[in-house]
Amino acid sequence: MAYRIRFASMISAMCSGVCTMAKFAMAISHHSTDSHLPSLRQAISRRVLLLAFVQVVLALLVARWQLLPQLEALQIGLNDTLARNVAQSTERALVRPLQSMGANARVLNQQRARTETLDQSVVQALAQSHPVAESVFLLDTKGRVRTIAYNNESGAVAIDRIGLDLSSSAAFADSYSAPVTISTVYLSPVSEQATVAVSASLADGGRLVMELSLARLAQLNRVEQDSNGLNVLIVDDNGYIVADMNSDKPQRNAMLPIEALRAVQAQVAASIDYDGQRWFASSTPVNLGRLQWRVLVLRPATAVFGPVTEIVLMTVGSIVLVMALSYMVMLLFTRGLTRAAETLAVHAQEFSDGRVPQQRNLRFRDLFHVDKSMRSMALTLRQREQALRQMNEELEQRVQQRTIHLQKANAELEQTMQQLASTQSELVQAGKMSALGSMVAGIAHEMNTPVGNARLVATTLRDTARQMERDVRSGKVSRSQLLADIESVSAGTDLIDRSLERAADLVQSFKQVAVDQTSNRRRVFSLQEVIHENEVLLAPRLRGAGASVHVHAPAEKLTMDSYPGALGQVITNLIENALVHGYAGRSGGQIDVRVEPFDDHQVQVQVSDHGRGIPPESLGRVFDPFFTTRLGQGGSGLGLSIVYGLVTRTLGGRIGVESTPGQGTTFSLVLPLQGPEEAESASAHTATPPMAA
Repeated sequence: MAYRIRFASMISAMCSGVCTMAKFAMAISHHSTDSHLPSLRQAISRRVLLLAFVQVVLALLVARWQLLPQLEALQIGLNDTLARNVAQSTERALVRPLQSMGANARVLNQQRARTETLDQSVVQALAQSHPVAESVFLLDTKGRVRTIAYNNESGAVAIDRIGLDLSSSAAFADSYSAPVTISTVYLSPVSEQATVAVSASLADGGRLVMELSLARLAQLNRVEQDSNGLNVLIVDDNGYIVADMNSDKPQRNAMLPIEALRAVQAQVAASIDYDGQRWFASSTPVNLGRLQWRVLVLRPATAVFGPVTEIVLMTVGSIVLVMALSYMVMLLFTRGLTRAAETLAVHAQEFSDGRVPQQRNLRFRDLFHVDKSMRSMALTLRQREQALRQMNEELEQRVQQRTIHLQKANAELEQTMQQLASTQSELVQAGKMSALGSMVAGIAHEMNTPVGNARLVATTLRDTARQMERDVRSGKVSRSQLLADIESVSAGTDLIDRSLERAADLVQSFKQVAVDQTSNRRRVFSLQEVIHENEVLLAPRLRGAGASVHVHAPAEKLTMDSYPGALGQVITNLIENALVHGYAGRSGGQIDVRVEPFDDHQVQVQVSDHGRGIPPESLGRVFDPFFTTRLGQGGSGLGLSIVYGLVTRTLGGRIGVESTPGQGTTFSLVLPLQGPEEAESASAHTATPPMAA
């Protein structure tokens, strides 16, 4: 609401004024050398002004949330009472003409009076019998004026309207539907004023009409406008102002704004905008026949809250004046306290500089005790400072000694780390050489079989050839004997070819694996071929352990551009790990190698056994360097650590392990088809302990 907004603006302005006074007071009382800290006088001044500010705000809040609502409710109650009184007076002023016209019509109808023979005196008597009547006239059956009389008490000028045709007037369009009717407001062609027509039906079809003046209706309920701007209006259901109790002239074509009309129609009391200002409006309906009027009692909001505003201003002014006087008195009383505090501050500064100033009378016992305590504290701090200096010197000597010891320990630790790295590299190389030696031994063993078979068949063929030669020279050869010897030679040569092909396959596999693992070169290869080559080389080891490897791979080749030597070493170490740990203490077992595409750019390789598995407490450490469950039994603890390094660094993939005790272990590798550009050395792969899958 507008008056509340103005009141809030006034509160804001007053608060700003109090804040300005506070800033001014703090400015004139500023004696501190530190701009960010308040002086003692400033602190007291701020608290006094804060108290004044709180009092002003409380006064304004009480006025806003207590006085204004109570005053608003009181004013609404007064407006409601006045609106009901005016509505009742208006209804009485309208009901009497209705009753009078009905009674006169009944009398005339009983007397069988005709419109053409009615005396002027009857009409004149009716016109002067009601104070709100403007004119009374008779209409014949054709709607023309036959007789007319005016209420001369109001000073109206008689106008001759005899013979005026009112048959087409909207005011009398439905006047024949009932014995006595009342019309809505219309501009009368008889009296040339805004009137309401009360009409009664006569027996011969004529009409007796009384026009009620809206101006006289307003004068009947006249309310003198006081200094507070009270205004009383009568409006119809369309918002047109029927009567203004404060105006001698009738309102023509004047109406309430649509928002104001909706507000008064929706509730009895409302706040509306009318005539350029805000009003408290109370309304009461006047329902009489076709009339749907409403009495509005209006009082300006400024007139209602003006006295409260003056009271609030006087209260705030009084508070500000009292607090200003209190502030001046406070300044006089705090001058001595401020000087004592300044003296105490000077003493404190001298204490901080290491000096003990001469004791002075500070006029206040509390400050004197503070100064005395500061002197005692300064002497104690001086003694403790000397002790602290001595302790600091001793501490520096201890730090120097500890630093020397730490440097020695650091040098020893660095030497130990170098030895450990060297030992680790030697163990890796030893492992490689051991694996290579086992591989050579296995290959030599495998080569004995096809080579021995070839030599045996070659010897047999030589003997067969010599026998054929003797038979041919002696001429004792027969056709059947010759065909049998040829068939034996052919079978022998086939066996020699298969034995040599087996030996060549072994040599080729050993050669490729040896080249890949020693050179560690990157090349394009088939994943299935690398697995097959390492399976061939591990065949003696597998037969000796009674184990077998089953490779599950897709029919199409999986081509990789990576490091086959590192991949072969990973496959070999995982199979060897399954034989040593998974099937330890068992005869025989199956190792599954599964190969399948992981996505468009990666391939997955899984090496699984069905052995005894890995305990849960060891599963997270299987890739740690030097971690082994066969300590003292020849285990170095570097096998799986090397595997982890080769997979993650050389091949650029990742590896995980899953195991269930008693059911077996599965190592899962996800490798990119396109390997890294540069591969690291195998000895570096044990540097970082991996995370278990």
